[in-house]
Amino acid sequence: MLRRFLFKPLLYCVLFVLALLLVGLAYRAYTQMQLARSTAITAEAGIESLEQVEVRGDRQWLYLRGHDTSNPVMLYLHGGPGMPELPIARSFGLELERHFTVVHWDQRGSGKSRTRALDEAELTIDSYLADVLAMTNYLRDRFGKEKIYLVGHSWGSLLGVLSVRDHPELYHAYVGVGQIANMAENERISLEYVRDVARERGNSTAQQELANINPAEYATDFSQMMVQRKWLYLYGGGFRGISIPALAWLYISSPEYSLGDLYRLLLGSNALPPALWAEVMAVDLARDAARFEVPVYFLAGGYDYNTPSELARAYMETLVAPRKAFIEFPESSHFLNVTASSRYQAVLIEQLLQLD
Repeated sequence: MLRRFLFKPLLYCVLFVLALLLVGLAYRAYTQMQLARSTAITAEAGIESLEQVEVRGDRQWLYLRGHDTSNPVMLYLHGGPGMPELPIARSFGLELERHFTVVHWDQRGSGKSRTRALDEAELTIDSYLADVLAMTNYLRDRFGKEKIYLVGHSWGSLLGVLSVRDHPELYHAYVGVGQIANMAENERISLEYVRDVARERGNSTAQQELANINPAEYATDFSQMMVQRKWLYLYGGGFRGISIPALAWLYISSPEYSLGDLYRLLLGSNALPPALWAEVMAVDLARDAARFEVPVYFLAGGYDYNTPSELARAYMETLVAPRKAFIEFPESSHFLNVTASSRYQAVLIEQLLQLD
């Protein structure tokens, strides 16, 4: 009798959870369908294509969007490493697509492109730079362009700067969003920010968790960085103007990503940063990339303490380029392309198209 009495409530709980899950999946499918329809590109000369291509022996995914393929080509390099922005491309590119053919790319081992385990030789900055070069040449050949535009966000800004430094003949211009400069200083300032906020707010839990964090140890103890980033995001230094659940829903409801793709995204975003971080922490672009042969633009969030804007500004002041500009988004943080998407797109259109 007791067993039967306990079984019914348990069964009802399971059925309720299953019902919620089915409703959630149905709502996700409906949202995906509506988003795909409302943002579809139907122009005869346009392109809207999700496809897999081979990049140096690795199968990787591209998402191409544009209303006229005769327009200039713009390659967007996502952050992380391992944090693709392909799933949220519609959130910060609809106006850009009227002026450029915009290419979003899940880099090696990231998101949809995480189809296998990567070996050690692939997990270097040089390996990713070789991928950028291969992808650039693929797009130049495919669309018949002598040069393309390059936009890099966060980790992608490291790849972007080094790519235009090494191959200026392939690019019209470079745009860095959340631009990396000096990683040792980057992490020192980022940690200082969260400690200051925790102290101002009297958050003893945060102060205790942050007390023994040492950025110099991130490469061997990546859990320390994860603790620091947790408080950074909670304190608005990584996300500002959008909540973490709202940003997560943009990914979950993406028509381009299956549930399996989301799982692969999580795998890549967890695996790639620790594998590359020792090399990333040695980066000092003011030392290694001080002169460019193409126009350079930095877009920086005033509240960005993931890649502190003060370092990007100092880097911009020292670099030499035929044209350069530092453009601040005072109320934004690290994802200014999403939270201030209208201005982000307007700036790119205004600054880049005047170069032609």
